[in-house]
Amino acid sequence: MKRPYVLATLLALLLLATEALCSTVLISVELPTIESKKAWHQLKIPTYELIGNTAITEIEESQVGSLKQKGYLIEIIDRQPETSKCMVISKNEKAQGPKEKPIWQNGQAAIIKPLSKGHDLDLEYKHITRPMNIKPLGDRFWKSVTTKYVTLKSVPYDPFIQSLVDQVNADSITSYIQRLQDFRTRFSLTDSSTAASQWLVDKLTGWGYVAEYDSFYLEIWHHYIDTSYFIDSGYTRNVIASKIGLMDPNSISIISGHYDSYSEYDELISQVTSPGADDNASGTAGAMEVSRVLSGTNLRKTIMFCGWAAEEQGILGSKHYATYADSACMNVANMFNMDMVGFKSDTIIDGKLSSPKGWLRDLALQVIPSYVSDYQYLCESFTGCDDWSFAELGFPTLAFEEPALNPNIHRLTDSLKTLSADIYTKNTKAAVALMAIISQYPNPVEPFVADIGNGSSLQLIWEPSQESDIEGYYVYWGKTSGIYSDSSYILGKDASLDTINGLISDTTYYIIMRAVASDGTCSYAAVEKSGTPKAFPLAPSGLTPVPVDSGVSLDWSKNLELDLAGYDVYRRVDGSLFESLASTTDTFLLDKPLSGASRYFYKVQAKDSDGNKSPLSDSVYCRPITLDQGIIMVDETNNWTTGSFPRDAQQDSLYNYIMTGYDYEPYEYGLSSQRPILGDFGPYSTVVWFADDYAGLLAPGAVADMKAYLAAGGKLWFAGWKPSSNIHNTTTYPANYSAGDIAYDHFKISQAELSGTTDSFRMAAGLRGYPDIMVDTLKYPSTIWGKTFRSIEALTPLTGADTIYVMDMKNNGSTFEGKACAVRDSGKTVFFGFPLYFMDKEQAKLAAQKVMAEFGEVPLGVVGKPDNRERITDFRLFQNSPNPFKNQTAISYQLPQTGRVKLNIYNIAGQLVKTLVNGEQQAGSYTVKWNRLDSKNRQVSAGVYIYHLSTDGKTQSRKMIVLK
Repeated sequence: MKRPYVLATLLALLLLATEALCSTVLISVELPTIESKKAWHQLKIPTYELIGNTAITEIEESQVGSLKQKGYLIEIIDRQPETSKCMVISKNEKAQGPKEKPIWQNGQAAIIKPLSKGHDLDLEYKHITRPMNIKPLGDRFWKSVTTKYVTLKSVPYDPFIQSLVDQVNADSITSYIQRLQDFRTRFSLTDSSTAASQWLVDKLTGWGYVAEYDSFYLEIWHHYIDTSYFIDSGYTRNVIASKIGLMDPNSISIISGHYDSYSEYDELISQVTSPGADDNASGTAGAMEVSRVLSGTNLRKTIMFCGWAAEEQGILGSKHYATYADSACMNVANMFNMDMVGFKSDTIIDGKLSSPKGWLRDLALQVIPSYVSDYQYLCESFTGCDDWSFAELGFPTLAFEEPALNPNIHRLTDSLKTLSADIYTKNTKAAVALMAIISQYPNPVEPFVADIGNGSSLQLIWEPSQESDIEGYYVYWGKTSGIYSDSSYILGKDASLDTINGLISDTTYYIIMRAVASDGTCSYAAVEKSGTPKAFPLAPSGLTPVPVDSGVSLDWSKNLELDLAGYDVYRRVDGSLFESLASTTDTFLLDKPLSGASRYFYKVQAKDSDGNKSPLSDSVYCRPITLDQGIIMVDETNNWTTGSFPRDAQQDSLYNYIMTGYDYEPYEYGLSSQRPILGDFGPYSTVVWFADDYAGLLAPGAVADMKAYLAAGGKLWFAGWKPSSNIHNTTTYPANYSAGDIAYDHFKISQAELSGTTDSFRMAAGLRGYPDIMVDTLKYPSTIWGKTFRSIEALTPLTGADTIYVMDMKNNGSTFEGKACAVRDSGKTVFFGFPLYFMDKEQAKLAAQKVMAEFGEVPLGVVGKPDNRERITDFRLFQNSPNPFKNQTAISYQLPQTGRVKLNIYNIAGQLVKTLVNGEQQAGSYTVKWNRLDSKNRQVSAGVYIYHLSTDGKTQSRKMIVLK
């Protein structure tokens, strides 16, 4: 007796697993090398986090398999992602409570997803936790993590730097902390917060800085468990102060801290009392002292002090300014942030330096011990406060923090008496030393490395330094990354070219450069580049074929050998051998005229002035755009082997049957590696695309090629299960489309909705001569659906497009009854919002013949176009579309025989409003538009109206709604 229940349960689990395949998942991707990070970025997959060598991103689960095939180590970490709730937490500390079990973790950090809306407020979050980034990391960020920086291995001791460090005064820092604490509260938007920002401006102005406010709008809400309520809103302000550098004024060195405070996890208390001595008067005071010390000397770079507002509301002040710095392309050499640097725990450690950029930590290890005695500190990569606002945009950042979490933070006990002057003084001295090195030493120089081509030399080209006191450049090179056994010196600030000779052929060399100033200081960091001297040119890369009208356009990347003479291009046609096609000095070649019946393969070879030739490039394939080779039928369906979904042979059998009689070529698209391209479409006059898979999402990879094909004059019939979801790579309904979307521009659809679990699709009722297509009840995909058919798209066509099928539902009360489920852009595209495999095959074949006839495709052996007469057997009145509507709607109906027809509109009281049709009509399908005007040409009021169709004793009525 239990077997049917067990079977139904298994089928339910199968269906749930199937539906999950098209859902969005949060994944981790391991990117252990610079090369792997570059390759990942080139895939253009929006990535939210890069924690150490692990990328965190959100994708459709159907993409996971293809990415694994590319060699990426991927783990699904959350199948129901709510990225706005996720927090990144340092593994050096522990979150409170069992709710914070990580969904992902490594040795540096973890990601948690609090179960309640405001539960993140239960965490002692300072220095431990920050909200997970939910915006894709940009190009500046990826450049920063794919560039190898090499710091000075040994920074010579500089008495001038020591003199600056020695100026740090513990009493001064203490007085700043006391003054900030005396404001009683610095909670955002309070008068005391405004007064504190004014005090900062006055102090910095007094030290010779140009100080100003950076204002932004803020809303403060109180969150607790599952409730939220509004506290206050208005403008708050960052404090930005600067002192212009002498040698390189456009290069900016930032020292910062947030000056706002917060108490007891309660915004109401914070508005009255929030001393915040450690959080963050200590960090702000330390940054102020760094600014005071550096104000007394003329440094080469511009020094900037930033006092951040609204850090306690989500690091909003620093985000506001970092976004501006990114958009303004500011040259930020470093952003140092001091956040809570005054609490002394029972450890011997005095501080913690956090930076996602390893080279800044390396520089700290070289610099700080020389100038700050007995300063014990840790280095880690996790960053989570205002520095993260800059780090996520690719700016070099470093956070100065206290060694352990202060138990008094966000409490009324966070006062000066709980802090250690020794701790905040040491952290400030360390910040002065590092700021002084970066601000006083020349900037990095980035060379471009070119192979001369003689097998023993490499050429370096670089932009001369803009710093006025540069006297020359050191060049270092070696055979191992980070180890440089040879060097040379190039004299002259404006030098921009050098050649390294005497190298070993086919050996990779690693090269860095450092600018040298007149005082003997060198660039504090260098960008490592590599090059390989070769006697023979490298094989050309980036060979890309593009189909054009009756031809193929070839393009490839330029070789960098300095003795390059040109390229030889080779071509293979179908199964023949490669033969020489042309020689050129360009990186472009147009091959035409070509036949659409053939396939073409190309390779390119570089050659130098001595006649040496490179290896051949990889082979590429293409076909021209001729639109004369009949039909290509793309089968983009999952080839099931288990469960009640169709097998590949079943699908192929149906598709081949309905296309019988036409000149067509099948194209199997079951894996991302099989993606059809424009070169596959171009020869054919029509593309037929069947995507009758409930879960697969492969079509998005070919959308750009579809657009190009249609723009070239091709015709496309797209049919499938949830096809809008498939083609746009999203599972969200309703889906709205606008200019730029293929649905809007080519399929002429502005919106797609999806029928639900309570709706049962019975038939696609044909209009405009299209035959009805019934669901084949023997093909239902799963018995757990109770002999129903679901997830059919209701389409809203654009003006000028035609509805060719409407939904006929089993449940007549369905809101989807009569809605369009297929549309056409006459003679160009046809779009079915339902899968063909599950439909009656004879009716599906008639529908295919109708589409092909409209596309001008003639069956083999037939002269002229096939019979296009309508096949209508039922008297039907369909639901108007759109409904509800404001200005105009369309009413469609079909007549099985000739007769006198009346179509009237009545108001809800039964009074005649308008007669739309009154006369004899032939058998066929009709659509009549109503512009909301009554018989006296007056606009009717909003409300419910009835439209009534009658002919030869048959009548049907439906309701429609007019909106205000």
